[in-house]
Amino acid sequence: MNDKQFDALIESAVPDTPPHEVVDTVTPWRHAMCMVLWGVGLSAVTLNFLGLGYILPAIGYLLRLCGFRTLRRENRFFAGCYVITALQCAFFAASMVLTCTIYASSEAVLEITQPLGVVSAIMQLILPLLLWGAICNVQRKCSLTAHAPAALWLFAWYVLLFVLAVFGASLGLIGGAALIAVFVLIIRSLYKLYNGLDEAGYAVKAAPGFISNRTLAIIVTALTLLMMLCGYLFFSKYPMDWQPVEPAGNESVREELLELGFPENVLNDLSAEDLAACSGAVRVVSQSEDMPVNDGRKVDRGNVIHTVYDVKELHVTGVAVELPNGRWMIFHHFLWTVNPGFYGTESMQLWPTYVDNDGWASAGDPSGRVLCDMDGQSFAAGYYFLGNQTFTSNDIFFGSRLSTDVFAAFSMPNRAENCRGYVAYPIDTLDEGWLLNSWMNYTHQSNRFQFPVVTAMDARMRNSWNRAGAFLTVQSALQFTPYEDMW
Repeated sequence: MNDKQFDALIESAVPDTPPHEVVDTVTPWRHAMCMVLWGVGLSAVTLNFLGLGYILPAIGYLLRLCGFRTLRRENRFFAGCYVITALQCAFFAASMVLTCTIYASSEAVLEITQPLGVVSAIMQLILPLLLWGAICNVQRKCSLTAHAPAALWLFAWYVLLFVLAVFGASLGLIGGAALIAVFVLIIRSLYKLYNGLDEAGYAVKAAPGFISNRTLAIIVTALTLLMMLCGYLFFSKYPMDWQPVEPAGNESVREELLELGFPENVLNDLSAEDLAACSGAVRVVSQSEDMPVNDGRKVDRGNVIHTVYDVKELHVTGVAVELPNGRWMIFHHFLWTVNPGFYGTESMQLWPTYVDNDGWASAGDPSGRVLCDMDGQSFAAGYYFLGNQTFTSNDIFFGSRLSTDVFAAFSMPNRAENCRGYVAYPIDTLDEGWLLNSWMNYTHQSNRFQFPVVTAMDARMRNSWNRAGAFLTVQSALQFTPYEDMW
């Protein structure tokens, strides 16, 4: 027997390849259910490093969407799974876009997203019940006993997660590992169910669509990434109402303050209201310093590493104006001598002298504004937020505690020059002899790219370290003893 005769014998012994129509009806079931199970697994994964807490769930939602899209015509339960997954994909995409803006944690947005989060959680509980119904329906078509306990166990697992989230319970390391192990066993049991149906010869025909699953996934991903980019470009700064600077007037008050030693560059930036509040000044005390808002460079000096700052970009000035009847006006002023690049939001946090100090009391609300030069003209704007903010702070020495500080939040234009601003607050004397001790923490966004996007004020409230992600904080204090003869 020659080679040709041998090849012909082998070819005649091998059965014919199944018709194309048969392949089309068999393959979609296995492929679609495989995508569904991988999607269920990945969408439940939370790994808080390298962005995997966002990437893996995104892949999971897309896999579930494509899998249920293929099976949506098989029975009404699969159709329900497809509708729920499509809505969850939309919610997830919207949340990803919001995380690229500064409004994700705003009260107006939270009023919408929090109810939607509850709806999404309810849909997550409904999904395994629909999956149970879908699998049981398929089993009946195959003349098998309708039995899919793994889907019901998946429902119970989601209920447990929901209860833990509502009550804020923690399972610890062992409990968390056990929860993950149970989830893996549930997914494995679901795999055995669909694999058994495949072995039983169950076949489906992929539901028709205008585009393929791959094209759909590419379109959804591209649109989401495009909207996320728009969030970075157009919604990463506060909307500020910049107006040309008007003369403050009150020349007599201005002359009095200058004679008492009020720094002229700070005085030029005061609003008419804050200048009038200093009428009748008795004394002025001011302190200034240049602060570096960069990481500097390391220098080895005799086996000791020093940080050297070649540039100190921020000039800060603290001014205290004594008024009659024991009242004072406190000013914290900043001036950028070098444009550092304004990528998003900035903030000032004040620790007023009346906090934890029995000698002083607040005498009113804080005031102030920000200023800059553009095209040879000076502009001013009120702060986007200025007032008291209560938050939970974490400290390595004092642990978690509730704090209330004065915050001023704002953004600067990209093309702005001579950027500056101040915050002022009035105080009353309760007991003479106490140190006047007022602190300002200026937080600057030094990097454009951060995910998720947070504001400088939120970053400062979440982290008390001077370097926190894309933000760098510098501190300045106005400290002196108003009554030297009592010490």
